[in-house]
Amino acid sequence: MKYKSQQSLSKLLTQNYQLISLLPLLLFSMALLFYVYLSISKQVENLNRYYLESLSEKMDFFLDESVYHLSIQNDIVNSAEFPVSRYKIFDFFSESDNFFEVFLLLDHQGLVQHIYPANPDLLGSDMSLQKYFYKPYEEDDVHFSEVIFSPLTGHSTLIISQRNERGVLVGFLDLKRLNDMVLELQEDFDLTVMVLDATGKVIAHKNRSLVEQQWNINADPEMGKLLKKETGTMEVISYDKALTIATRLSYAPMKWDIIILQSFLKIYQTVFVFIAVILCSLVFIFLLIFRIVRTTGNYILFPVVKLIEKIKRIEQGYYDFESFGTYYAEINFLNASFMSMSHQIQKREQSLQNLVKEKDLLMREINHRVKNNLIMLHGLISLQQDSVDSQEGIKCLEDAKNRIKSISMVHQMLYQTKNYGEINLKHFLLALLNELRSSFNVENSIVFEYDLQDVFIDLSQAVPCGLILNELITNSLKHGFPGGREGKIRAHLSEKNMEIYMSIEDNGIGMNWDVEIGQSESFGLKLVSLLRQQLNGSITVIGENGTKITINFPKMDIR
Repeated sequence: MKYKSQQSLSKLLTQNYQLISLLPLLLFSMALLFYVYLSISKQVENLNRYYLESLSEKMDFFLDESVYHLSIQNDIVNSAEFPVSRYKIFDFFSESDNFFEVFLLLDHQGLVQHIYPANPDLLGSDMSLQKYFYKPYEEDDVHFSEVIFSPLTGHSTLIISQRNERGVLVGFLDLKRLNDMVLELQEDFDLTVMVLDATGKVIAHKNRSLVEQQWNINADPEMGKLLKKETGTMEVISYDKALTIATRLSYAPMKWDIIILQSFLKIYQTVFVFIAVILCSLVFIFLLIFRIVRTTGNYILFPVVKLIEKIKRIEQGYYDFESFGTYYAEINFLNASFMSMSHQIQKREQSLQNLVKEKDLLMREINHRVKNNLIMLHGLISLQQDSVDSQEGIKCLEDAKNRIKSISMVHQMLYQTKNYGEINLKHFLLALLNELRSSFNVENSIVFEYDLQDVFIDLSQAVPCGLILNELITNSLKHGFPGGREGKIRAHLSEKNMEIYMSIEDNGIGMNWDVEIGQSESFGLKLVSLLRQQLNGSITVIGENGTKITINFPKMDIR
């Protein structure tokens, strides 16, 4: 894929980081929004409580003033000046008609003696079962009865009664002024205010139909929550099915409740605007992140993955690195650099392989020539051996030929193996046993047993090991079975924790080990001791029921 123009990858990443940096700002905005929400909620609750307490104080004044006017009328009723004529009573009661719409004067039996405004039909009526009659006798104080709806005025009416010498004076207090207080508070602060009596009925509200119907807040399960919990602020669905913030205050003197309702949407309008801005910002940021992910995937990650795959092929020895174009100059530079590096590595590896082949051929040639020279030396000794008369001299030359043969076998194995730097000691030992068994002509009398593991050793250890094994096996064949005795020779070879163990054991006549191997007069045993020291190893000899010689030495790391 080729691109006519290339962009800077660092510029793209810088732009993306700048966009991503908007996220902390967004988180800060959300935290600020939550703080604003809590602040508005607290402020609304405090203001509503202030409004409710102000309305409560006005209600206290209104009720105190009403009780005051009732007390004045009660004092007049108790006075001697109270006229007996019912028509003259109107003049006294009319002075308080701004508060009370009806006055009843009941005797001690609860019968209506006087009524204002005049209503002859009620005179003599028995009110003894009404709370406003018998409660003043029980409490001996001003009694506030339940709130009723007056069809005369269309307002809620509170019945107040007080005992006197003539009986009980009952005043029907018009709550229009209470309703006016509610309307005034609503108009001043754009609120919805309602006053409930002790049973939960609405007695003051801007909606007169709720008052006329004596609507009970407990009839609405959602609004009824306000009366079931402690006073305070909470969210409810109001009677008009709108989400509102309601603040309730108990009016203790009358066991009434005053409630302020405010539109949730109106109160938190600023918060909603803020939320809309944040949501738009979120959408914008998500779109940017999507663009970043897409750009990163298509123009950055995909080319990088292709580079990784090609690098893995280079690791596996495949150098067919083909160039590919990307949108960004940095990746193109990496691509070109890896392609150039691939070609250079391929050339260098080819050169090294050629050198290795040359070295391998050279080492094989050297080992081959060394082997040939040793064979020629072996042949020369054989020729020289024919001219020696003494048996001792022939024996010494025969031992020398065997030692040369063992060294020759090492170089022959190095010449034949693919890895010229090491040999398998197991294969060498098997070949040596076969060579010596043939050389000493003991195929029918001596049985060879093997317990051999594959042990690979370096050339520097291979020659000493070959000579040691040659001496030990030769020694068993020459001295362990005199007179053509039958027997067996057991060879052991193993490796454990970079330590090599090899032993030659026979069941022959044994040897005299009074003198240690290093100080023996035998040249072969002296040679074994010297070679063991060269390998930094140790030697153990057991001379019971034959001879067992064990040599162990640390393996040289051939890597």
